[in-house]
Amino acid sequence: MRKLPLLCLAAAVLAGASPGLGSGLVNPFSRYGAKPLNDTDSKLLTGAVTRALEERKAGATASWSDDATGRAGQATVLQVYQKNGADCGKVRHAYTRGEGQAYTLPFCLQKDGSWKIQF
Repeated sequence: MRKLPLLCLAAAVLAGASPGLGSGLVNPFSRYGAKPLNDTDSKLLTGAVTRALEERKAGATASWSDDATGRAGQATVLQVYQKNGADCGKVRHAYTRGEGQAYTLPFCLQKDGSWKIQF
């Protein structure tokens, strides 16, 4: 049941309908769930995913937290690989405090230096 919104959202992200945050990384679930992320939490989550990806090694992790909202999470790189000559990583993000669904998505480094979801 949850796959349909993910597929629709992924299609919108890949089509460029959703703006990137921070260094261009798109946070696909910032507006989904029982309590959407605010802008600060979304930027913190995006920053953690980007920091983990920048290490370019499986097992790299980065955490974020926001005492004002009571939310926190951790991004973990599960796998690194090359796709069409680009550095890529499969990342799992899980909330460690507050509401939110865990998810795993593939990201690839773009020529402009941003990390984007790339299936």
